Amino acid sequence: MGEASDSQGAAQDAIQAPALSTPAALDELQLAVNRGRHDLNNLLMAALAEVQLLMLDKTTPETRQSYEFIQEQLRAMRDIIATMSDPRN
Repeated sequence: MGEASDSQGAAQDAIQAPALSTPAALDELQLAVNRGRHDLNNLLMAALAEVQLLMLDKTTPETRQSYEFIQEQLRAMRDIIATMSDPRN
C-alpha cells in the first residue's frame, strides 16, 4: 500500500480544483485544464507515432490487427481530450 497509495494521494491533492467563485479561480482552472490537455496530447502523440512505426514492420495479420486497435483507441482518447473545453462556457 505504501508507495502506490502515497502517489495516489499526491495525485489527488494536485488535482484539487480551486473554489470557482471568482474569475481568477476560473482562469486558474482553465490554465490547469490546458496544461493537462497539452501533456496528455504529447503522451498520446508519442504513443501513436510508435504504433505507426511498428505498423511499418512486416507483421502477422493478428499483430497488425492489434496495432490497428491500439491506434484506434489512442485516436479516441485524443478526440475525448480535444472536447475538454473552457469551464467558463
